[in-house]
Amino acid sequence: MSHGTPQPLSHPHPPGRPGALLLVSLALLSTLAPFATDMYLPVFPRMAAELDVPVSVIQLTLTTFFLGVAAGQLVIGPISDKLGRKPPLLVGSILCLLASAAAALAPNAEILLGARLVQGFTGAAGIVIARAIVADIYRGVLAAKMFSLLAMVGGVAPVIAPLIGGLLAIPVGWRGILWALTVVTAIMLVAVIVVIPETHHPKQQVAPDPRRGLAMLHLLRRPGFMANAVLMTFAFVVLMGYIASSPFIFQSIMGLGVLGSGVLFAINSAGILLGSTVNMRLVEKHGQHRMMRVGLVGLVIGVLLLVATQALNLPGLFIEVPLLFFTVSVGFLFGNPVALALGYAADARGAGSALIGAAQFLGGAAVAPVVGVAGPESLVPLTLVAIVGTVVCLVCFWVSVRIGPTPH
Repeated sequence: MSHGTPQPLSHPHPPGRPGALLLVSLALLSTLAPFATDMYLPVFPRMAAELDVPVSVIQLTLTTFFLGVAAGQLVIGPISDKLGRKPPLLVGSILCLLASAAAALAPNAEILLGARLVQGFTGAAGIVIARAIVADIYRGVLAAKMFSLLAMVGGVAPVIAPLIGGLLAIPVGWRGILWALTVVTAIMLVAVIVVIPETHHPKQQVAPDPRRGLAMLHLLRRPGFMANAVLMTFAFVVLMGYIASSPFIFQSIMGLGVLGSGVLFAINSAGILLGSTVNMRLVEKHGQHRMMRVGLVGLVIGVLLLVATQALNLPGLFIEVPLLFFTVSVGFLFGNPVALALGYAADARGAGSALIGAAQFLGGAAVAPVVGVAGPESLVPLTLVAIVGTVVCLVCFWVSVRIGPTPH
């Protein structure tokens, strides 16, 4: 088989189709990142003042969280290939709940940074294993449809998270927001215990490739996996560039308040929900690559409009148009490339999911501080991030199309 793709067994025994409650539960596990990042963005200045540190230190709580999520996926994903999905998911969810409470109680910035790192590492269990469970159950276009469904249901989180943060900021402050996040992690733990079953049966599904050493290193040698995984990563980089710079864009450039910023952020987040919904409805008819092309066209239009707003010195509110193009477009660029990439990781779906997730969050951790280097009123860093991310996505899409559909 070309590209070192593993052969499926002649008599696989895939698990049954999941019900709606399971899909909602998996989507809930995937929402940790938007809840953990979007809810407290509006209170960054207040956190810095109360903890007596520069705002840049509070911004590092985003970076440490993303680093934790990236590292956690690299560790937990392969473990789930060996021990099954549920044991590491249960342990990770319990520890994530404890870390979330520690962050809410943190007496200083140092403990807050440490708690966020642990929160990201342990919360990664839900993120990486949710993808692996979907890949255990579905294949091909149906997998893309289900990943889009996860993105669609999970898209509710970035819509409501900033609204919750904006509403809680005044009455309960930043600690109250972090306690609200702790409640969310508790609900996730209940879903893990009550709803989510074990879906991983490696001996029944795919014969391991005797030539492979470490599963992750083997996946890195598969062009089909890499092209689609990198495409999804840089689509997320563009999105994260917008998310990290959104407080400054909305408040410093557009002149909005905390609640107004939350409302506009929620509107843009609904763009992800819209893109994912349209993709889910049309991907089975038109195929993954055609739907990805729609998302890439949207990214290109967004970049051109972002450049135009600066070149023409348009009022700040005009920036909303390219931002909305970005968020709608990524709805087409999350589920499809993940499904295509994991089609090349049928013998190591946990490891494949880990690589995709780790790259995604490492990219987010890298871009979060970059977009603010030129000051709160400059769009140049975000524009450069969007240009680079879009170009990489276009190149990876070209490679993915040349390789063709996945064999599973």
